Amino acid sequence: MRILATITTLAMLSLATTAHAEITGTAALTSDYDFRGVSLSEEDPALQGSIDYAHDSGFYGSIWGSTLDYGPDYDGSIEIDLIAGFAGDTEIGIGWDVGVVYYTYPDSDSSATESEIEDYGEAYFGGSYKMFDAKVWYADDYGDSGDEAWYTELNANFDLPAALTLGLHVGQSFGDY
Repeated sequence: MRILATITTLAMLSLATTAHAEITGTAALTSDYDFRGVSLSEEDPALQGSIDYAHDSGFYGSIWGSTLDYGPDYDGSIEIDLIAGFAGDTEIGIGWDVGVVYYTYPDSDSSATESEIEDYGEAYFGGSYKMFDAKVWYADDYGDSGDEAWYTELNANFDLPAALTLGLHVGQSFGDY
């Protein structure tokens, strides 16, 4: 999966052109880096950011990063995610999204006292209608464990006064991992 995700990401990036494209970025300081219900920062603050590319064709790519802390038994303090996909909408408001994510931990290395955090890839597909969306994620080798893992999520976003949004999320992990 690691090689497939890398090749797919590079191929998708080579198809996109810079005409009719937008490059944006984000920066955030969070109180906890929570990934699918598990703290990846030992419930401490995390610094996160991204550089995002979106093309009118529906292609998008992103590099996202965060500080992390898996605990005293693991080496590594940075996660970098490489993301590429295609998304679009139909004339009746039904949206779709398909892509890949490759999770990397560039400063993680196993030692006599600490374990390495392993890189891995995931594929995803999803759909949306108005304020609702659903997505399914799949990794055939989750965390380089040899086990497959699935994650499903349902989301709803409601506009509130004062340019605020209420976001609701529910997710479920399952599979061999």
